[in-house]
Order: sequence, then C-alpha cells, then structure tokens
Amino acid sequence: MSVLFGTWNFKERRVRDDLIKMRENLSHWNPDRQGFWEKNNIGLGHHLLINTPESRYEQQPLDHLPSGLTIVTDARIDNRNELLKIFKVPVERHDTTTDNWLILQAYLTWKINCVDHLLGDFSFVIWDSKEECLFCVRDQIGCKPFYYLKNDEGFSFASHQRGLLKLFGINLTPNYNYLSLALSAIVTPNTDTCYNEINRLPPAHYIIVTKDQFTVRRYWKPDNTKKIILSNDAEYLEAFSEKLHTAISRRMRTLFPVGSQLSGGLDSSGVTALAKKLCDPKSQSVIALTLGMSDYAKQHYPNTKDEVAFATKVVEHTGIKNHVIVTDELSDYWELINKQVELNGGVTGVNFTENSFLIGKAASSHNIRTILSGYPGDEGVTTHCSYLIPYLCRSGQITNQIPNLYKLFGLQGRQYLRICKHLLRTFTRNTDAEKMSEIPKNIINKTLVNSLWLGAHKSIEKDIIKALNHPNREDFSLSEDLWTHLTANWTPTRMESEHTASLAWKTETVYPLADLELLDFFAAIPATQKIRKGVSRWLFRSSMEGLLPKEIQWRTDKAYSVLPPIFALFRKAEFPLLVLIEKCQKKNYHEPFVDYGKLQSRWVESIHSDKLVRGVGSMMAALQFLLTFENNELEGTNDQPK
Repeated sequence: MSVLFGTWNFKERRVRDDLIKMRENLSHWNPDRQGFWEKNNIGLGHHLLINTPESRYEQQPLDHLPSGLTIVTDARIDNRNELLKIFKVPVERHDTTTDNWLILQAYLTWKINCVDHLLGDFSFVIWDSKEECLFCVRDQIGCKPFYYLKNDEGFSFASHQRGLLKLFGINLTPNYNYLSLALSAIVTPNTDTCYNEINRLPPAHYIIVTKDQFTVRRYWKPDNTKKIILSNDAEYLEAFSEKLHTAISRRMRTLFPVGSQLSGGLDSSGVTALAKKLCDPKSQSVIALTLGMSDYAKQHYPNTKDEVAFATKVVEHTGIKNHVIVTDELSDYWELINKQVELNGGVTGVNFTENSFLIGKAASSHNIRTILSGYPGDEGVTTHCSYLIPYLCRSGQITNQIPNLYKLFGLQGRQYLRICKHLLRTFTRNTDAEKMSEIPKNIINKTLVNSLWLGAHKSIEKDIIKALNHPNREDFSLSEDLWTHLTANWTPTRMESEHTASLAWKTETVYPLADLELLDFFAAIPATQKIRKGVSRWLFRSSMEGLLPKEIQWRTDKAYSVLPPIFALFRKAEFPLLVLIEKCQKKNYHEPFVDYGKLQSRWVESIHSDKLVRGVGSMMAALQFLLTFENNELEGTNDQPK
C-alpha cells in the first residue's frame, strides 16, 4: 500500500509549498519511506508502506530520464509473472522488480492502453514531460482510492481527500446534493465528495490532463454478454474453487503475518479458512480478527447474538492458533467519530467503517500489515441473489408479486425486508451522476427513506413496483444487475473508507472477493449455480466442503456482528455527542439537512434501549456532518440546497 499525491500549477507558480502541505497532511500514519519530486510548477509525492516482498525495493516517485516519464503508484499488480515474461526480465531479478516499474514499462509499451494489460488493485499517475501531460488511473473495481480537484489554478490529486484540504486557494463549500443523499442513506454519485471542488475518479476510469485538455474516460466495462456453460456441477465447482484460491493467494503476498477479518458469517469464514489452507506454516501465519461484544455490550444488549461463538468454531475447525477478539473496550465512539472525520477529511457516503479502525488497531499490535476481508461478497460471489428478483419482475416472470416473494424464495421476516431494501438500492445505484435525475421523486423522498429504515415495508412495496416499471429503467440482464451491485458507489466508497481507516494503523485491507477474474467467471455462469432449492450462495457454499464446519457452511442467518459493539461505544460517548448536537442546533447549522429533534430522540433511544435501533446509518452520517461543520472543515456559504 502507498499514498500518492501531487499538483500541477497551470500559471507557472512553484508548487513546493503545496507539496509540503500535502505531504504533512498525509504523513499521519508514519510511512516507512517518503519520496518527493518537483520541477518548477509540477510535483509528485509518495508515502510507502512496505508490505509485499518487492515493495522493499521501491523508490518513488520513479523518474525515468530516458523517456521523460515520472510515475507514482499505489499498486499491487497480480499478473506480475505475465508482465515479467513480456518485458523479458531475467529470472534472478523477478523478486526485486517492483510493481511501479512494471506499470512504467506497460505505459512505455502500450501508452494509455496499458490499462488493458494490468490486473490487480491500483491507482497511479504518470507525468510525461515531453508531452506535458498527466495520466491518472484507478483500478476496475475501485479497491484503491483517488481524489482530485481541477480549477483555473491547476490540477491536484491525492489518495485521500484530506491531502487536498490545505491547498492554496481551495474553496471548501459544501456539496449539498452529496450531503442530502448521504444523510438520507441513499447511494451518492461516484464522482462526488462533500466538497464542491473535490472530486473522485470513478473505478475503471482514467484522466488525461494537459493545459488545454481535461478528459475523464472509462477504460473498462464488464462483458455482460459473456456466458460460461460447463458440462456439470463438478466442473463449475472445480473452476470456481481454482479462481477463489488464486484470488486469496494473490493477496497474501506479504512479509508479515496475514490477518483475516472473521465475523462468523459465510464470506469471512470462507476467506479465513482458505487463507489458513494456502499459507506456508514454515514462513507465514494467519491470525483471525473478530469484532466481538464485551461484557459491557452483552449487559446492555442481552437479546443480541454474539458472532464470536461462530468465529471460534471456524478457528477450531481450521486449526488457526491465534484468534484476536476485538471489543468496544478498546475505544469509545467520540474518539472514533473524531478520528473518522479527521482521516476522511469530512463526511463520506458510507458508515460502519468504525470496525475497520478497531480491527486495524488490533492488527497493528500483532505486526500485521495485510488484512483479508470478506467484502464485497454479498454484492458478488456470495450474493443472496436479490438481483434476480428485479430481473424476474422486469422480465414478466414475476408481475407485481413482491408481497409473495417470501413464498418463492423461502424468505421470512428480516430477509423479506432485506429484499425490499435491495430492490430500492438496485434502482438507485446509478454509476452516472447525471442519471440521478431519472429516479422518481417518490423513491428518494423523506417518508420513503424513513419507512425503509424503520422496517415499514408495506409502505414501500408500491413504490418499488413503480420503480421497476419506470420507463427510464433499462432492461438489464442478470449479469448487468450483478455488476451494477458490484460497481455501485456503495462498494468503492466503503473500500475507500476502510483503506483510510486501516492505513491509520499501517495496515492494508484487501478484498479477495473483489478479484476481477473471479467476478468475471461468476457473473457469466448460470443462475442455477448461484441459488438452488431456495438456498443462495450455492457455489461458494459447495466450495467450502471440508474447509468449514457444516453449521457455518450452510447457515442462513447472521447476527449483527458490527452494530452491538458500535452501539456500546455510543453509550460511552453519550455526553459529548449530545453536547455536539445541542451546540450545532443553537448555531442553526445546516437546517435543511438535519432534523435535530429526530436526531436527538433517535440518539437517546439508541443509547438507552436494549435493542438495536434502526436508522443508525443516517444517524452516524448526521453526526459526522455536525462534527465536520464544528471543526470548520466545511466553510460557510450563502448557497442553499436545491
């Protein structure tokens, strides 16, 4: 993992002062190595986390004098062996050849088409001094973050939003559209941030910047016409298992012990079990990291299941020797929310990354730098197949039969509500910011959002049916629906936030289930391999035969593994957060966004009830928003939200 940053001033002003500010604002995690390259009005910077074996030899920015190219990268290239062969690197140099050198050679060979030859998690920037051009790239799924701003002064970029906040002349006025959606728990556009002037590069896109040109272009799209038809179940299982093993082993290239998030659910349990199977016990160990409920949390939420018991069964079955239980006793929510706003540089469109901060803190004390995650399993290879339902509705196989879905899929209670929520999210997850205007107003109005989170599913059924039959809704295929879930802004935004939270502890969260080759295979196989006899995740479950206990392999329930510890942290921070709410209410901050009465009553309910209160996502986003204003991260403005 690395952090990259840089700036180019179009008016020929020297950029050293800006680079120093960016470097200081991104050095909070004590990088292993820092690099700095400057030439008059342009400069690039880099902070390195030594993790993979070859990263020990990285020197960034890499200035290639013969070509006039300078490159900074945050990358783990997974098709290294293929590229080493193409570039005819001697075998004795394979272990010392760095990923940034491979990317540079790819650019020298294929120019901007190099993106078609790279596989892995990456963001990088190349400065071409001969063409006076910047080339900025983000990987296909969005595992690596990339923020930028472009104005009359120039172009600046950073791996994290906070790296841009101190730049000369930046205007930190709020992006009201983004904030309204974030506070309503609706997916935000994948180009936006909470600031008007700061943008995000969407996954699978690149930017070309010259003094006269600024182009953002998509370089990759999934092949939704691809179909994989094999002879029998055994062939599907063998092919899937091979790709799953490869995806995990690629992300275990580390000089340190491997950490694995283990909640006790199917996704993380499967990843953890395979990591244990694939590691070489002579040179590597796997440490399981579980977010559990402390005695304090159990006392206040006695009716809530604790996932630690399931996680422990996985550990015992796989023979993992080191199991770290992370509890809310390590921190309190006031510390966490302050740190979250500080690290993210403001409000993000996703919550529940507090657990990544707690897991990262525990991992760092065990000398772990790579943490395997089971995310985004639900959106991909361990999907609950909720995307099948909009397809069946649109194709006429289910016509206005949403109330009967529980009969078709054996769904009950909370699972039924989950399907309704997924239907809503499927429609609202547009990757084009411009398409937000196509969403019917009844899909995003306040009543609908509140009823969704409060579980009043009857009030949203007719609105979902209207959305499914809306004339602007394209007739997506099953593969397209799956990729829509995977590439929707929720997925990369969560990975960005976890990237930031992990880095604070010099750790890196990686996502085997976001492996491009694995996803490409899974999207193209028949639906009967994904759901069968009312049981979802069929192929993934089958691949876990012998690796997991039967009760984990085939379990269909899941406790709130994250919320109880977070709610316990709420209780410990009751006073300072109530003071924050009252202080902001008196100052009359953002009246159009926050219903202070509802927020305060929801907050009080969440810390005094022995049950988990719905709507916590919106509440946490609102608290981030209040704290951001109070810390003056967002400047005042006379503009009003539309």
